[in-house]
Amino acid sequence: GLPMAGGGGSGAPLDPALQKYLLDVWEKIKNAWNVPGMASQKKMETIVMIKVRKDGRIVDINIEKRSGNRVYDESVLRVLRAVEPLPPIPSSLNTDSLEIGFRFLPGELS
Repeated sequence: GLPMAGGGGSGAPLDPALQKYLLDVWEKIKNAWNVPGMASQKKMETIVMIKVRKDGRIVDINIEKRSGNRVYDESVLRVLRAVEPLPPIPSSLNTDSLEIGFRFLPGELS
């Protein structure tokens, strides 16, 4: 369930600063994530792409793949709004915004 930056298809190793940033973001989301009674529904998966500005604000949230359970998808969106702003993007990454993809699987986040 770890986040992927950008397309993720390049196969190039991630910049350590970027890797740490993604983990920080993921930790924050994981800590805010609390979906009672969802653990039994292991088969659900929601994939979300977000765009984060330098200051950690989320400027774009797109559901790439819906789980088929609206309550679950809504809770994913709710948690993303709840963790705003995310940690600011490290200046060493030299970028104004980042696209990050997350896979939300109920069993992994509880």
